[in-house]
Amino acid sequence: MRSLVNLDVSGNALSGLLLGAPGTLPPSLWSVAARKNSFSVPLSTAALAALPAVRVLDLTGNTVSDAVSGAALAHPALQQLRLGSNQLDAVQEAPDGGSSSQLVELDLSGNRLAGRLPACLGAMPRPTVGLLSCPCGSGGSTCLHARMATAAAVPTRVPAVYLTKCIGIGLLDSA
Repeated sequence: MRSLVNLDVSGNALSGLLLGAPGTLPPSLWSVAARKNSFSVPLSTAALAALPAVRVLDLTGNTVSDAVSGAALAHPALQQLRLGSNQLDAVQEAPDGGSSSQLVELDLSGNRLAGRLPACLGAMPRPTVGLLSCPCGSGGSTCLHARMATAAAVPTRVPAVYLTKCIGIGLLDSA
């Protein structure tokens, strides 16, 4: 399967190591979609490095836990990272501060994020849409934090940040 470029295993009952270890998937992949499964292993830095061509990674609706790897935010080819509706509790700083990031879409909605987001999100050179959520339950435009975020606290390089159920999360660390 060395020439495989798209892999979609969405809507199954798969579990185990998808991106937990290098060599699990062929390095030729451009797109990996594994929505609505039972993958729980955090994204491994080594596994991401073993996928140099991946542009789309969609693990929405699994049980991926721990933190979003900074390596995912600095991946040289990754453009769309969809990690919504998992059990992620933090976002790590990108090793290069986000300067090599190619992300244009980052979905972190429906997780367990708390604390501050790393400064690299504001330093990414390409426009990024971030979809974030927190566990307060107030939700959307009724949330004071969401209105403040979109009005004043988002760096100009980020055209839109959508906060749903927002409380207990600082937008960006100041480096």
